[in-house]
Amino acid sequence: MPDDVGFHIENLDKLIAGLEQFPKEVQRGLKIAMRVGGEVVRSGVAQYPAATGANMPPGLNGYSWYERGFGTRTITGRSYATSEGLGKTWTVKVKQTARMTRGIIGTNVSYAEWVQGAKQAGFHSARGWKTVERVLFTRHGRIWRTFGAVVQKALAKIAATGGG
Repeated sequence: MPDDVGFHIENLDKLIAGLEQFPKEVQRGLKIAMRVGGEVVRSGVAQYPAATGANMPPGLNGYSWYERGFGTRTITGRSYATSEGLGKTWTVKVKQTARMTRGIIGTNVSYAEWVQGAKQAGFHSARGWKTVERVLFTRHGRIWRTFGAVVQKALAKIAATGGG
C-alpha cells in the first residue's frame, strides 16, 4: 500500500473564485465545522475508561488506590484530594481570521499531559486512557464529513447563483 495518495482537482480556479463570492458564509461554515469537529474530539477524550483495580481498594499495590473525582486513598485511612476532574475540564475554542480557522482542544488540569497528552505514562495507556491524538485519529472520518458538508453547501450556493 502506498504511503501517500494523490488526487487531481479540475477547475480549482473556478472553485476558489466561487468561494470568494461568499467569504462570510464560507468562514461561518468553517467556524461551525471546526467547532463540531472539536466537540467530536473533546467528547472522546472526556470519556473515562472503565475503572480497574487501581481505582478500588486495596489498589494494585495492596495499599493505595485512586478514587476518581477525589484522589488517592490508602488502607490506613489517609487520603489526598488531588483530583482536578480531568474529564469535565476539556474545552474547545475556535479562533478565526480572514485566512485561517483553528480549533484548539485543551484542559488546564496539571496532570493531563501524563494521562492523555503527548507524555502519556504507559500505565495510563494500558488502562485505556486515550490521548487527544488517538481520539483525533479514530474519529477523523466524522470530522472530515463535517468539513465536507460545508464545502458541499458552498458549492451548491455557487452553482445556484451561476458562480464559478
